[in-house]
Amino acid sequence: MKERKKMESMWFKLRSAEKVRCADWRHPLGYLDSHLLLINVDGEPMVAVDGNLVRLHPGSAFVGLPGQLLQALPPGENGDLYILRFDTIEEDRCEKQGLRVTERSSAFPFAGEIALSDAVRTNEICLQAAMDWQCEGTRERLRAQAALLELISRLAEDGDSKASASEAALCRTIAYMERHSERNITIDELAEMAGLSRYYYMRLFKSSYGISAMDYLTELRMNKAKRLMEQSKPKLREIAGQVGYADEFYFIRKFKQQIGIPPATYIRNRKRRVAAYSFPNIGQLLALQIVPFAAPMDHGWTDLYRRKYRTDISTTLSHHYEFNLAALRDARPDCIIGVDAFLPPEEQQRVREIAPALFVPWRTDDWRGHLRRISEFLDMSEGAEAWLRRYDRLAARTREQVRRFVRQEKVLVVQRGEDGYHVYGRKTVAGVLYEDLGMTPAGRAAAIEFRETVAPEELARFEADRILLMLPGGGDPRGARERLASSEEWKRTAASLGGRVTPVEAWPWFDYSAYAQERFLLAAPAMFRAFSN
Repeated sequence: MKERKKMESMWFKLRSAEKVRCADWRHPLGYLDSHLLLINVDGEPMVAVDGNLVRLHPGSAFVGLPGQLLQALPPGENGDLYILRFDTIEEDRCEKQGLRVTERSSAFPFAGEIALSDAVRTNEICLQAAMDWQCEGTRERLRAQAALLELISRLAEDGDSKASASEAALCRTIAYMERHSERNITIDELAEMAGLSRYYYMRLFKSSYGISAMDYLTELRMNKAKRLMEQSKPKLREIAGQVGYADEFYFIRKFKQQIGIPPATYIRNRKRRVAAYSFPNIGQLLALQIVPFAAPMDHGWTDLYRRKYRTDISTTLSHHYEFNLAALRDARPDCIIGVDAFLPPEEQQRVREIAPALFVPWRTDDWRGHLRRISEFLDMSEGAEAWLRRYDRLAARTREQVRRFVRQEKVLVVQRGEDGYHVYGRKTVAGVLYEDLGMTPAGRAAAIEFRETVAPEELARFEADRILLMLPGGGDPRGARERLASSEEWKRTAASLGGRVTPVEAWPWFDYSAYAQERFLLAAPAMFRAFSN
């Protein structure tokens, strides 16, 4: 199995082993410099990892990787916790890098929380390892090293090691692209490496990762280019060559297409350390051609941002106030952009003590007002107005394109949630349909500002000609549709709607920002064309 194969080429070295009370464990905000293994005996400690909150369950393990941003969050719970730190050396890297401990991009195949099949025996091994390590004798330390290997073996048994041969083949090609992104790699080469036909490989890659293999390669190249741009006085011609492009101007076009910002603008604006406190602020700043260096990355609908900008966002924020304050104090931003409705006034004041901050009025302004306020705060009003003029021209063109697919139909945008169905109004991304594309909102949707929760049987009362239904499902829209179709509750609802429902993916519907509005406009013609077929 692929996890075992990865570990067969790794060496492991235990650095410390100890047993602590959960309430006594301290790990201030910082990047891990080694692998961290937590074995939770009977408490419920909580950690923030790269901005994501994780509560460890009793009888579970947690693996943190080098380079991850981690903090133990107070208050600690009662119970015991085993903490082991270890390093790895990857044999396949030794030929190029020499005998070096893995400090980032670890190939260790498990991360995050893992349920233990035999927690009692695992705790016994940890106790012996901690006791042997504290003795500091040679024989005892060797026994502790052996205990680490047994624990890793148990993780391999308990972890998800059921990947199919095709998944393993995809992993091989990804590893190859990551190591040789500057080469002229072709689909045929990758398919041959995977042992699959060209077309099956392309379909499998896209369905597994949400993007094509060539787009994935482009992302790798652009991320490398951005790292090179951090160096002093970078020359675009040299950067283009180092990331795999012989033509400097082709590289510039690809960079703007991929990142949304020309390289020269990216380099200039990266000198400005702007933090996006809340997820809509990311899309607001991107419209101003600013990639924030600090932002939350833990929403399912920010996956696009995570893929494109994960190397730019060096400080990851979360939903935990204390975590964010500590992270921002360490990061020392030039300024902070937030949303007033997402943060209590007292917390806003604490943020302002770190750096100049603007909290856009979420309920009184629409997305255009948000963009203008932020541009004024950053002294970029001219750039915002130019962006809005381009947006209006795009909206006019798009309106003409979709008119032949959606004429006088009344449209409703609905999200299926756990507590019912949420009908979206004008101050959501549904406003693109009603205001920019001139579509008619169905029924009382015209009076809804944000969203309104309704029972399934109420949907028919809106008398919509077309209902766009957002489905929960993350990166598995097909699975979400299948689950919806098999739901008895939905079968009853669908019968009353008479085939007027079109399922759509959640993104960009959740993101109410200038950047998301533009992306939706660009995608709208193809989407409505597909709906009409």
